Amino acid sequence: MPSALPGRPFPGFPDGWHYPDAIEWRFVHGDGAQPGPAAVWTRVRVPVVEGEATTPLQRLAVVADSANGISSELALDRFLFVPTALQLSLHRHPAGDWILLDARTSLSGDGIGATVTGLHDVSGAIGTATQPLLVEPRRPAGQG
Repeated sequence: MPSALPGRPFPGFPDGWHYPDAIEWRFVHGDGAQPGPAAVWTRVRVPVVEGEATTPLQRLAVVADSANGISSELALDRFLFVPTALQLSLHRHPAGDWILLDARTSLSGDGIGATVTGLHDVSGAIGTATQPLLVEPRRPAGQG
C-alpha cells in the first residue's frame, strides 16, 4: 500500500456528494484544500457496476476524472472548472488497486484551462490524463 496520509479532497462540498467517499485518498503532496499541484494515491472502494468486479482500467478512469479537482488553481466553492473531456494516453495497462494521480492545472484567464496528470500504479508510470477545462465564477444561490 502507498505510504501517504489519508485525506479528503474537495473541501467545501456538501456531505451528500458521495463521489469522494467512494474512493480512498492518500495525499503525497498538496491536499485539495490549497491551490496548486497535487499528487494522491487513490483506490476505488465500490464497484462501478453493482455485483460485477471492477477492472483496473475502469478504476483508472474513475479516479483520473478527479484530477482537475485535486490540483485546482481556484477555490472550489467560488469557481467552476468543469472538465469538458478526459483523454487517457496509456503505454501499459494498470495493475493492482492503487492509482497515483500527479496533477497540475493551468488556467489562461479567459475561461479555459487544462489539467495534465501523470498516472502511475505501484509498478511505475502508466501514462497521462488530460482534461480541458471550462472555467467561470460560481453564481450565488438563487441567481440563474
